[in-house]
Formats: sequence, C-alpha cells, structure tokens
Amino acid sequence: GKLTVCCLLGLLAVFVQAAPQDPLDSFNVDEVLSNERLLKSYIQCMLDDGEGRCTKEGKEIKKRLPQFVASGCLECTPSQLDRAVKTLKHVTQEHAEDWA
Repeated sequence: GKLTVCCLLGLLAVFVQAAPQDPLDSFNVDEVLSNERLLKSYIQCMLDDGEGRCTKEGKEIKKRLPQFVASGCLECTPSQLDRAVKTLKHVTQEHAEDWA
C-alpha cells in the first residue's frame, strides 16, 4: 500500500542522497534488490517506528527520507539518479502489489 511505497522511496534515499565520501555511496544496490529477504528487511526497517530492526544503513536511509522527498532528487549526480531509477524499476516490476 501507500506506506510500503513510502518505505521503498526510503530505499531510494540511499541511492540519491549519498554524499561523495559517504559510506552509503558504496551501498550494494544489486545485492539488496536481488535478495528478497534483505530487501524485505530494509522495507521492514522503514515501516518500524523504532530503530530496533534497522541496520546502520537502514537508520541512515530513514534519516534521509524527508530530504529526498522534499528535494525530488534535484541535486542528484548521474550515478545517484541511475541507482534511483534502477531501484524504482525493480520495485515497481517485482513488487507491483505494493504499489496498488
């Protein structure tokens, strides 16, 4: 549903808001997208009100989500934008029920 969409947008924050020297810049997009268990754990992290189920990266994604949504990726580098598009394409094709 809509909450899941927001969570998936949170995952995008990793790919579009990471500063050049940011540890999240080396975040392995393909590993997360190709591993259903891992992807679902990140989604659960975004849904959880607390930080208990979040990895270090998950906490950072949650922190950056408002900035990502507010900016609309206006200051993204081409690499960050490519990763965002890849993520959106994957989740809309492989998790279409979450977008309904």
